[in-house]
Amino acid sequence: MGSVHRNDVLTPEDAVTFFTAQLDANRRDAESWGRRGVALSSHGDFTRAVRDLTEAHWLHPGDARWLHYCAQCYTATYIQAKAPASLLENARADLTEPRPRRI
Repeated sequence: MGSVHRNDVLTPEDAVTFFTAQLDANRRDAESWGRRGVALSSHGDFTRAVRDLTEAHWLHPGDARWLHYCAQCYTATYIQAKAPASLLENARADLTEPRPRRI
């Protein structure tokens, strides 16, 4: 697989800046669009991530990675939208349902 050196790895904070610079040089670079999308999603910016991942898919439709990451962003967005309500429902159920006794 190869090796990774400390100076070869981008932190999530640096990745967005790095791939933005790559895109400034070449707007048709599907890899940079996709990797910036992944970096944005790691920051929780799913709206911008989906935009970048969609652009990567349009530029290179044979690469399924970008659709996979895009689906993860949609799932994370859905979970974030539904999580507070479901957590509240679970808390209410815990308070109202009798718990089995341990013997």
